[in-house]
Amino acid sequence: MKYGRLGVGLEMLNFGSSHADGNCGENIMDRDQLIEEIKKQIMEELKGAASPLTDKISAEHKAEMMEMKNSVESSVKENPWMAVGIAALAGFMIARLLYRRED
Repeated sequence: MKYGRLGVGLEMLNFGSSHADGNCGENIMDRDQLIEEIKKQIMEELKGAASPLTDKISAEHKAEMMEMKNSVESSVKENPWMAVGIAALAGFMIARLLYRRED
């Protein structure tokens, strides 16, 4: 199967929509349940993919990043207008880099 467990759900969804009989209310309920099941499967797949990445980060690096985050938050709270000015300057510089005119 091309998409693993997700592919099974998508195939079932296509099968249900292409073989609809006269009982529309029942098919809609089945389709809603199927959509919820597909959402659960996608969330399980995403959790499975993200956990190896978070496991590779050492506790020291996590603590260092939290310290840096707290430092930036406190700086922004102390000087909010400076943070706005830096953000505006960064946006301006990125725009200049992306949208250069050919003179």
